[in-house]
Amino acid sequence: MALHTRPHHFPVHCFIDTRQIMRTSRMVATYTGIAVQPNKAIVGANAFAHESGIHQHGMLKHANTYEIMTPES
Repeated sequence: MALHTRPHHFPVHCFIDTRQIMRTSRMVATYTGIAVQPNKAIVGANAFAHESGIHQHGMLKHANTYEIMTPES
């Protein structure tokens, strides 16, 4: 995802379809029998969850401060 979200930092290109990461993660979890941790970056159930406090205030004010990508990307 770093290559996809920060192309100016990483001047390379790969042909990974990032829209398939969630689907692939679920498939691997199913085949291995190992559940994805809820707090796992990008694919965990809580990957885009935010708690209250200064962090939440920052999210409401300017989401790009803490979230460099959307769940759809």
